[in-house]
Amino acid sequence: MRQDATSPFPSPFSAIPEAEWLCANAFAFAIYDRFPVSPGHVLVITRRVVPTYFDCTAEEQAAVMELVGDVKKLLDERLEPKPDGYNVGFNAGAAAGQTVPHVHVHVIPRYAGDMPDPRGGVRHVIPEKGNYLTGIKAPGGSPGTPGVHAAPPSMPTRDRPTAQSPVASAPGLDEPSVRLALTTGPDRPLWSRLADRLPGASEIDLLASFVQTSGLDHVREGLFSAIAAGARIRLLVGDYLGITAPDALRQLVGWMEVVGSGEHDEGLPGVPQLPPGASMGERGPAFEARLVELEKLRRRPDSFHPKAWRIADSSGGIVVVGSSNLSRAALVSGVEWNLVGETSGSDALDRELIAAFDDLWQQATPLSADVVERYE
Repeated sequence: MRQDATSPFPSPFSAIPEAEWLCANAFAFAIYDRFPVSPGHVLVITRRVVPTYFDCTAEEQAAVMELVGDVKKLLDERLEPKPDGYNVGFNAGAAAGQTVPHVHVHVIPRYAGDMPDPRGGVRHVIPEKGNYLTGIKAPGGSPGTPGVHAAPPSMPTRDRPTAQSPVASAPGLDEPSVRLALTTGPDRPLWSRLADRLPGASEIDLLASFVQTSGLDHVREGLFSAIAAGARIRLLVGDYLGITAPDALRQLVGWMEVVGSGEHDEGLPGVPQLPPGASMGERGPAFEARLVELEKLRRRPDSFHPKAWRIADSSGGIVVVGSSNLSRAALVSGVEWNLVGETSGSDALDRELIAAFDDLWQQATPLSADVVERYE
């Protein structure tokens, strides 16, 4: 995919492999939205990374709208029941709710009864002004109530699971509130939500009760790609029940040494050469790991079992809270439930998660060879 020479933004859409595209033409491609408003929600995206629809060439604009028509035909054929209508639209600029500065047009299947009164359609991006016909009898026999939205019905499709991902979301386009999706295991693993967000991250906070070498092997390339691009990463792991592998802690100490020196270690496959200055972020080392020792925590809790990610990037970022520790099974092949939230980066949830992580960070012990030896 071609990056616009005037755009410094590393678009997350650029990392999506063609095998996951629903359809495409010379200037655009279509994918299922990972945080669907309704089953079958699709994004039509320009191949060239360009901020808004109005920055596209006339040829690109025509190709995008042509693909919208192709997507509609495909969804009509594949969705069961067939949609009763569609919302098609885009946001241009942050003030309009755009969260990813790379052109994408939403194609959202709609069904009779998926909200009390659908009149106003895309006008609901400002909820209280969405339905200017309030009080007039709505289709189905009841007056509409602006700003009140029923959850869309659960509707089976013959498409991939990403078209049916459970989601909690308002019906606007790119709404600034947190949108939630659920990962559940091998068919919908947590790693599929994380992998394409790491390289473009500016900050990553990772919290795990337990860590295994299999988990570090799985995330290593993504984390080091983020560091090479200037990210700051903090990793917290616990000593609860002694399940964390000492070899994994030693590996984390090694990572800190590699990042601290800025020198490539040929013994770490998949780790890129770090650019000059990558060892130090604006607010400290680019990679730090600490051990949460249960007996040293305030209020002496009986257990330590949290798991969370916070990935901040130029589009806002994502937060994850759930059951996955840092192991390959937890990230890829096991049955694990996690809620993944797409945020603006300044939501109340972001602030609360940062504050909670910072509190644990201050209570944790910086990892070192001596700490690992004592843990063993």
